[in-house]
Amino acid sequence: MRNLFVFLVLFYSWVSPSYAATETIEVYFLPLHEAAQAVTTQLSNEGKVIEMNSQRMLLIDDKPAHIQKAKALLKRLDKPAAQLNVQVNIEDVSDLKESSMAGSASISSLSGGWVQLAVGQQLGYASHRSRYQLRVGANKPGRIETGVVQSFNRETHLWLSGYGVVQRRSVELIPITTGFYVRARLAGDGLVHVRIIPWMKRSSQSGLDDHQDVMIGLGSNVTPAIPDSYLKYNSNPRSKNNRGEISIAGAATELTIALGKEVVIAAVDHDAKMLGEVLLGRYSKIGKRQFVMRLKVSN
Repeated sequence: MRNLFVFLVLFYSWVSPSYAATETIEVYFLPLHEAAQAVTTQLSNEGKVIEMNSQRMLLIDDKPAHIQKAKALLKRLDKPAAQLNVQVNIEDVSDLKESSMAGSASISSLSGGWVQLAVGQQLGYASHRSRYQLRVGANKPGRIETGVVQSFNRETHLWLSGYGVVQRRSVELIPITTGFYVRARLAGDGLVHVRIIPWMKRSSQSGLDDHQDVMIGLGSNVTPAIPDSYLKYNSNPRSKNNRGEISIAGAATELTIALGKEVVIAAVDHDAKMLGEVLLGRYSKIGKRQFVMRLKVSN
């Protein structure tokens, strides 16, 4: 009889819903939906998780053993992202020959028309140099704004029109703001993976507001039944291409580098070369110019 009683107690405690527990878990660093997805992998088929966005908490309903597994997993995952320092130097370099670069075995080709130069390779004289420093969370994009450019030739104008930055047949001189998104993440063994995406946008134009309309009278009609004629037009029309920042995906590139070591990449072909011509357009075009970036990422 005693053995039967113990068996019944264990049986009912196993099948009874009242054996389920409910607990709340605070989430400090992870996005709440990511934390909920991770917790779900540790729950039973009957387990439930509810996101409490206002308090950054998860409400979990399941058997205690599954809740403990969920809490243990979340404790391992819910940690602050690594913070990285990204240093970017942008240079306008003279006397850098693409032909010699392309034939060098010490240079690795990158996506988007870039190459990584060998350490210690002679780059020529840098007539212009801009330095930027970012503090970014691992795999969180940082943003660089390099400034405004206004002069570019017909070839680069057509290239920009393909991205919608300018209109193909437009002859007006449109100021363009340029920059880069930089994303870095640790890749293990003292390495970091860096992704660089250039962007552009039309700069804000001064003058009348984009939405200000002007009415021009075309004279009075002598027939009272016909109202006066007016021509309505926008004094400073908003261009269809006057959008926000446009990613220049064709010139995007990525590479894996050692933490704390500087690397040099140069734009030599395809969209990267066209991008370099736009960015260097504000400077003198005398002689051979090359768009070069120096990168260094550290903890």
